[in-house]
Amino acid sequence: MKTTLLMTICLLVVLLQGCSYLTISSNSNTLGIETGKVENNQLFGVGILYAQHDDSYEGFTEVKRGNELSVYGKYGIELIRNSGLFLNAFGGVSFCEETKVISFYHQDDYSYYDEKEGYVLYPIFGIGVSYVQKDGVVISIDHSNRHGTTFGLGWRF
Repeated sequence: MKTTLLMTICLLVVLLQGCSYLTISSNSNTLGIETGKVENNQLFGVGILYAQHDDSYEGFTEVKRGNELSVYGKYGIELIRNSGLFLNAFGGVSFCEETKVISFYHQDDYSYYDEKEGYVLYPIFGIGVSYVQKDGVVISIDHSNRHGTTFGLGWRF
């Protein structure tokens, strides 16, 4: 997972060249960074979200989610010309570390657990709203199927 995160950060640094905004976003268990450009009343962006899940083993068969890394692309259109208010859609992929735990009960009340670990690939998609000032603050609210609602704050340069 560390190698994937490092490669993603390197990719983001390369993508920063030629971009006009940078935002940091988060919610209770997710941290993200997004960069892109605004031109011709359209917003183009690319971002990374990192989530750390803390699921407990409850029930007969459970899937425990571990660290999750999502990479996505974003496209937005300006709702009112020269207002800086954009309606966005985004999509990408999410790499999630998962452990499947299966409980077995013996007649003498003993418990046995079978664990299978691995990475699972999930699609990520969502919508959002961004406010982008000329040479100023960038504010975004996005909602995705994997991370819920995230709030972003950044700067347009």
